[in-house]
Amino acid sequence: MSTMNHTRARARRTFWVLLTTTILATGSLTSALARPPGTWTGLTVAASGIVLALAATLTCRVMLALGRPHQHESAEA
Repeated sequence: MSTMNHTRARARRTFWVLLTTTILATGSLTSALARPPGTWTGLTVAASGIVLALAATLTCRVMLALGRPHQHESAEA
């Protein structure tokens, strides 16, 4: 397997992990917002919101990188 294929495979795997994290964080945030106000609710909302924002941003970055045309490997040898 060439280095380019390995890199793209790793990026695809990372994309799916981040997408799953985004979905789980969305569910956690939705659940926390439905609870009565309280300290733990506030902490859950804050943590879920931060994880959601980070995971969604990184998912978009990986998706954009995967959508770019392939660049040929430079002549290293």
